[in-house]
Amino acid sequence: MNTNLSLNRALSRGRSATLIVAASNANARSKRGADYVCDGTADEVEINAAIMALGSVGGKVLLTEGTFNLNTAINITTSNVVLSGMGHNTLLKITGVGVNGIYIHNETNPDAVIQSIIIEKLKIDGNKANQSGTSHGIYIYTGVQYCFFDKLWITNCKTDGINILGGSGNLLMCSCNTITQCKINNCDHDLIHIESSHMTTISNCPTLDTAGNDGIYMGGDSASNSFRVTDVRITNISGKGVSLYNTSNGHMNKVNVASAAICMQLVASGNNSFSQCYFENPNTQGVYLVTHSDFNVFSGCMFPFGRQILVDFNNCHYNRFIGCNIESGSQTTTNTHPNIKLRSGSSYNKFQACKLFNRATESSKFPTYAVKEEDTANYNKIVDCDFDATKYGTGIVSLVGVNTIIKECNGYVTSSKGTATVADDATYVDVTHGLSKTPVAQEIVVTPTNNLGDASFYWISDVGASTFRINVDGDPGAGTATFAWQIN
Repeated sequence: MNTNLSLNRALSRGRSATLIVAASNANARSKRGADYVCDGTADEVEINAAIMALGSVGGKVLLTEGTFNLNTAINITTSNVVLSGMGHNTLLKITGVGVNGIYIHNETNPDAVIQSIIIEKLKIDGNKANQSGTSHGIYIYTGVQYCFFDKLWITNCKTDGINILGGSGNLLMCSCNTITQCKINNCDHDLIHIESSHMTTISNCPTLDTAGNDGIYMGGDSASNSFRVTDVRITNISGKGVSLYNTSNGHMNKVNVASAAICMQLVASGNNSFSQCYFENPNTQGVYLVTHSDFNVFSGCMFPFGRQILVDFNNCHYNRFIGCNIESGSQTTTNTHPNIKLRSGSSYNKFQACKLFNRATESSKFPTYAVKEEDTANYNKIVDCDFDATKYGTGIVSLVGVNTIIKECNGYVTSSKGTATVADDATYVDVTHGLSKTPVAQEIVVTPTNNLGDASFYWISDVGASTFRINVDGDPGAGTATFAWQIN
């Protein structure tokens, strides 16, 4: 290895330095200009030496084109370090077994904060076919803040592509870290795993593809709050495209999840917002809200081509879906699942200005209902929505909550009005109400519009799915008995 004299000069003046590490297969010119030249075996030794040589002032380590074979991890344990490559032709390949590619941590001083780390412009190959045990592409552990991961390609990891693990108990949380313009694919566990870390940003990652577990996981017993995820596409996920556990005050915008078992799952996660997201072709649920995932807002989101339940509530409350398209494809099993299911006491949820429709062409593949309540669900509200009224296997809506409200919806009539007459020689008239549901008697308001002829009083009976009956106590005679009626 050859340490450049410029390093000593820079450090003596209190400035950060740039050190160059050349791969064993870099071109000759790159090697001549390098401060360290690797031999193709345990290349992390030269890279770690360069990082340590920067000292407490920090600086930049520039990796040339070529392949760097890592028998153990590249360790970053101080602040203000930049590790940069020459694009995806700078390859870090994990050759050691059960090790991480890059490890940013403060294990030796758990009370210290590491911050302002930049990892950029390189590729990491986890070499999972030759791995056993835990092996992440990048592993960040406790007290790491304000770090930036940019223009990376991380692939073939035995465990996670990027794992950020904040502390719990007396250990420091991670916070304010950013992942942007990265491609992460073909990992056996999660593509991105964020645990006990606040204010994480993930942006402009159009290729998060193929994971054995989840695409993005955020959570932890100490929570992962105030996240921001924007302009991300997640595809081909065996588990959840996005999994949120114990999170709050986060926001996702233009997140596209396609071909996952569950596109998004929220567990004990509340006060999050999701806008213009796309949850396409899930195997089971589009969005699954579980165990007090409350006060979340979905606006302008698309749920196309769901094959089972598109939105599933399990003991969740006060969530809002505004201006969403909820679109069923052909069901995987015959007439089994609704588009929206509310169960286990899910209450006070609201759908407003949403479209619920069905692209299945075979009636045997229609969803059972557009909306179905079960168990003790109640006080839910569906307002100003559009229903595809002819394409459900059993009915448009099935409600158990006596206080659930559906109103002002196209394709599902919940209010009507008209007039009715009890003729001479009759004591009742059957009125066709035209509603999509069976009203209760208390919802029907009948007002006489004459003196009832020879009759004295009236009442309502025989309320059914299509008609109700107005009765009078006697033949009204030639004057008849006329009424105005209204159902709200």
